[in-house]
Amino acid sequence: EADWPTVMKYKDDLIVIYQDSFPATRFFRLSKDNGLTWSEPVHPWPHIGEYAEAVMLLDSNGDLHTVMGNRTADCCHGMWHAKWMDGYWSDLEPMIFGPKSPSFDPSGPSAVITRGNYLLVAWRTDTLPEDRNGAWYTFGRLNAPELAVVPLPTSTFTPTPYFTPTPLPPTATPAPDKAFYSQFDDPNLMHANNPGMPLIWAAAPATLLIALVMLLRGVSARRRW
Repeated sequence: EADWPTVMKYKDDLIVIYQDSFPATRFFRLSKDNGLTWSEPVHPWPHIGEYAEAVMLLDSNGDLHTVMGNRTADCCHGMWHAKWMDGYWSDLEPMIFGPKSPSFDPSGPSAVITRGNYLLVAWRTDTLPEDRNGAWYTFGRLNAPELAVVPLPTSTFTPTPYFTPTPLPPTATPAPDKAFYSQFDDPNLMHANNPGMPLIWAAAPATLLIALVMLLRGVSARRRW
């Protein structure tokens, strides 16, 4: 049963590496018409085992490389590298290998080529739930020219406009209204502003006359006794 395919467009060809047969092993096929037809399966390496997808990537010369987990026997589990030779793959060379153990069984690689000729590979070793051992990595230099480091573009900082608060002019404090309390503080204002004062002055003579009459009656009554 074929599975774990990896497809790469290289120049005018499509290349696929996948796993098939029993025990599981790697095959590749080639298409020169964008996948309409494919070559017969080719078994380029004797290595066996189920170790997830292979990885294919290009160096600064435009040469194609592949990295995969695999094994030749119980003594030689590892992570392997090969180069495309314009029609076939080179032999697999070990990047790291050794006997299988709960802490070592490289599988499921991820890889990147940086600066054109540095190959960095990371993989996992927890192929079984009881064999969890985290992520591992290795790196090496390929036979390709090193590319100059291109600095990332520097972004120009443009301040974001924002609203500047404008202080309002101070509001003049109104003078206190003295109309209320001045009627009690100033006797002149009290008389001038009291609307009942004319009535009071008009009733004053009558009030005095009544008081005088009452006084005279009192005096006359005392003389009779």
